Amino acid sequence: ANDMTDISGWLHSYSGSAVSNMWVHTNTTYAGGVTPEIACQSLADAPGATGVSRLRSPAINTIGRTSVKLTFRYLYRDFGPGVTLKVQTSSDGVNYTDSSWSLASASDRTVGPTTATIILNQNVNVSTTYIAFTVTGDLYQFYYWCIDDMVVSQN
Repeated sequence: ANDMTDISGWLHSYSGSAVSNMWVHTNTTYAGGVTPEIACQSLADAPGATGVSRLRSPAINTIGRTSVKLTFRYLYRDFGPGVTLKVQTSSDGVNYTDSSWSLASASDRTVGPTTATIILNQNVNVSTTYIAFTVTGDLYQFYYWCIDDMVVSQN
C-alpha cells in the first residue's frame, strides 16, 4: 500500500515537446483521501505541447500471481479533448502495456473524486512489476489529475 505520503522510489519520465516534470507531491485532498496526495499538473503555459508524462511505482514482486488488484482514489479536471490518462504496467521499466483503465479528456469536465479498481493481469508473475500513471497526448488540455490511497493487493 502507498498512501502517497512519500513518493521516493517513484520515477518520473517524460517525452515529447515542451514536457517537464508534471508530477508533484501536494498537501491537498482533491482525490478524496487525506493529505498529502500526488498530482499531475497540466502544461498550462505550453499550448500544443504533446508527449507522455509517466509516474512509475517502485518494483513490486508479483511472482506466483496471475493478476493483482489496484485501487486508487482520483479527481480529474480537463479543458478539452486531446489527452488520455492511463494506468500501465511494465516488467522492465521501459516497455509499457495499457491496463483496462483509461480516461479520455472531454470539454471542461470534472471526474471524481472517485475510486478506480483495476485488475492487472499483464507483466505479473515476475519480481519486477511496475505500475505507472500515464498522461499522453496534448498536455495542455487538462488542469490536473490528483491521485491518492493507491493499494495493490492480491486478486
